[in-house]
Amino acid sequence: MGSTVRCFLGWDGPAVDLAAEWLTRECGADLGGTVVALPGSRAGRLLIERLGQAQPPDWQPPTIVTTGQLTDEFLHLDCPSAARLVRTLSWEQALRQLSDSELGALVSRPPEVHEGAAWRRLASEVRGVFATLSAEGLDFATVSGEAMGSRSRGEQRRWEALSRAQALAEDYLANAELCDPHRGRLAALQRGDLIDPQRPVVLVGVVDAIGLVRQLVEALSQAGGTVHALVFAPEECSEAFDAMGCLEPDAWLGRSWTPALDAWHVALGPDDQSQQAIRSIGLWEGKYTAEQITIGVADREVAPFLQRSFQEQDVFARDAEGTGLGSTPPARLLSGIASFLGQGRFADLAGLVRHPDLETYLCAGLDLEGHPAGQLFDEYHNDHLPGSQPRLWLRALSGSKVRRSELAQELGEAVQEWLAPLGGRPRSLSEWAGPVRDVLGAVYGEREFDSSYPEHRLLRAGLRGLAEGLEHIAELPNAANPEVGAAEALEILLGEIAAERVPPRAAAPEEAAVELLGWLELAMDEAPALVVTGFNEGFMPEAVQGDGWLPDGLRQELGLPDDRGRLARDLYTLEWLTNSREEFVLISGRRTLDGDPLRPSRLAFHGSPEQALEGVRHFLPQEDSEVPDAVTPLGRAKLKMPPVLTPPGDWSASAISEYLASPYIFCLRKLAGLQTLDDRDQEMGPMLFGIIGHEVLNQFGQSDLTASTDPKAIASLLNAALEAECSRRFGSSALPAVQLQSRQLAYRLDLFAQRQAARAVEGWRIEHVEWAPSGTVTLEVDGQDATFVGRIDRIDRHEDGRWAILDYKFGEKAKYPKTEHLRRGEWVNVQLPLYALLAREVIGDAHPELGYFNLAATESDSGVRLAKEFDGAALDAALDAARQVVREVREQLSRDEPDFDLGQPKIFDPILAELCGQGLLSLDGEEEEE
Repeated sequence: MGSTVRCFLGWDGPAVDLAAEWLTRECGADLGGTVVALPGSRAGRLLIERLGQAQPPDWQPPTIVTTGQLTDEFLHLDCPSAARLVRTLSWEQALRQLSDSELGALVSRPPEVHEGAAWRRLASEVRGVFATLSAEGLDFATVSGEAMGSRSRGEQRRWEALSRAQALAEDYLANAELCDPHRGRLAALQRGDLIDPQRPVVLVGVVDAIGLVRQLVEALSQAGGTVHALVFAPEECSEAFDAMGCLEPDAWLGRSWTPALDAWHVALGPDDQSQQAIRSIGLWEGKYTAEQITIGVADREVAPFLQRSFQEQDVFARDAEGTGLGSTPPARLLSGIASFLGQGRFADLAGLVRHPDLETYLCAGLDLEGHPAGQLFDEYHNDHLPGSQPRLWLRALSGSKVRRSELAQELGEAVQEWLAPLGGRPRSLSEWAGPVRDVLGAVYGEREFDSSYPEHRLLRAGLRGLAEGLEHIAELPNAANPEVGAAEALEILLGEIAAERVPPRAAAPEEAAVELLGWLELAMDEAPALVVTGFNEGFMPEAVQGDGWLPDGLRQELGLPDDRGRLARDLYTLEWLTNSREEFVLISGRRTLDGDPLRPSRLAFHGSPEQALEGVRHFLPQEDSEVPDAVTPLGRAKLKMPPVLTPPGDWSASAISEYLASPYIFCLRKLAGLQTLDDRDQEMGPMLFGIIGHEVLNQFGQSDLTASTDPKAIASLLNAALEAECSRRFGSSALPAVQLQSRQLAYRLDLFAQRQAARAVEGWRIEHVEWAPSGTVTLEVDGQDATFVGRIDRIDRHEDGRWAILDYKFGEKAKYPKTEHLRRGEWVNVQLPLYALLAREVIGDAHPELGYFNLAATESDSGVRLAKEFDGAALDAALDAARQVVREVREQLSRDEPDFDLGQPKIFDPILAELCGQGLLSLDGEEEEE
């Protein structure tokens, strides 16, 4: 008869060092027959490294496994284990076989027959619950029979339905000559089917173990094997561990202990936590090399800030979490394909061609004449707002865009040709493996890789992971091989690889590097100096979402891992780390990156009431403490100026107004020629809404009805022009929001028809529309002429000889010239005064009426609003304001380093807002249209 022996090694040093010393002392150089189990694979690699340093050259290393792999090392299953995907698909088939009443006991709204993705989400959830139970030697049938006596009838029905689904799923696996791995391990334990059970086993720092591992350890002991459990705690803590060296939760929950306050720092946000980590390391005054320092990352939001802060110190922060396989370039490409094939939206197509690898492939077969693929689709989107990929591509709206529109069509057709293997009707999942390989092979098949480039390393890892996933799919048994479309097949493939990760690159030979490790990896780390960030509730201990299948009360009743056990583990780990490190620092944040408040970790308050009160005082900000602002005020950082600024050849009213609102935005748009081009709009923005309205009104202004007093005739012409314009721009497949907006614009045009007819009755006639002066219009500014240009929406003349200059406005509410031009007596807009200057070619020296013709959303806000206050003196003052703008711009451009001020603009363009430092601000108001 064997035994399980606990060995308390204390906690006065790194666990890996203590374990290596024990193994060397107790086992010598011949460890070849020993199996060593540790909580994680990284700890195993470190232990092998330490043992190699302490052992002679001819030593025999042990077999290193993680705790989860220990059962597979000793148990012989009588049939192959089913892969996770096969198990999920088997559960899907089983759930689909349940009756309506059984499904109703599981979920409030069962998926429809055709909702394959919803069935798989439910199957994945059920599979996860089953795995939790199976790991403890339980199943749905056991829970249904033993734990439901005092439960509600509804809960009993749920577990009865799950029990029937389990039987069906196991039948599917049995027909494929496969088994669930946990059930297979349990069956092997029950048969006593052990592989070489006499081998010595050493458990290193295993403080919580699933039921199957516990049963295996007991079976090995009964078979004559010896299990040593190395416990990293002093002997006097022996009552806080069970016979296998695992934690006794009650003992740790009842233990009174808190970390020292002088080792606990409180910062504001994630960036501040990273800066505090740098400051704490600086206080060690170079005592430790970078390799002797580890940074704990309990809150993943802090990780990128830590990497940046260390990079500023010329230190590589190596994030051990690595990169998710789903974030590698090939996986992101397949994700884009799945979105496009699943939805068929133009926005998904535009997103797909932005993938750099796909763009490289497409450009190899197409001459896009230097235009980025994404830009071509952005222009097409902004002009036509297509909802789905066009079957008939619309013609360009202007001659200058004809070629780019043709290139966009060629690009779209090339994408369709590339994706042809993924077309056709649904087929069995395994049949999609070949077409997916073909699509990937077209893009990556001839690529050459250099692993020294980080992007190539991720690319190769992604392709390797997808190849393995496709192999699993190709080999699916018939019992778990559903018929799906291409988009579903890709989603299943991406789900198969989602949990896999690509490790970070290794540090270069002479590169200083620190490790970033997750909270649960820290205990087995070897670094003598440790800084732990994210010491907040929800991260230490980790927040677990409420489990509707296995609530904490049922977990306790069934003996499953629960909240108490997790809290006990973290309390032990924190005390262990504190005692085993030469330097140990905790850092809490007060706010998330989004500004939401954070609470300190409850681990800081597990001492006496007096210690808890001191901890609360420590966390709360003191009145005299210097806390950095949560949001950097605008203007604190100097705005970045574009490298090339071109003086304006001509000046427009919009340019003057833009400068008066924000010199910096004027600089970006008018002097640097920058513009925002994206495809986020899913409806007509104010600018496009106004452009279409202007075009329709322009057609009316050139018709025979300009003098008509019949509102119905005017409305009929306007609506016909609107329909034709929308058809030209948007085709027959306009977005739903665009169709609604066209109806809203039609209503506004009906109101316009009434106001226009009334204006004709009053004696006003339209003389010009979309008029621009034929000659040059200038203003003298400090002895130099400045040329002004513009296009006036409308110039009217009354029967009595009066003139009126009107500008169409399409805002929701009426706009008034005075409030739009003057704020607190200062000119903020000079549009109408400049129009009066431009129009002298037509009106001579006459003083025109100036105003807006509002096509607003309501009848009361529609119609003409005049600027009666704009007399001759006011117009002269406005032109002086325009001269001052010209003067200031000239002065800035004469400097070696121009410095345009941001001003206080209203910014509705999110990309422009980011450039101006307003990305996190919420701005109220109505976006302007020209």
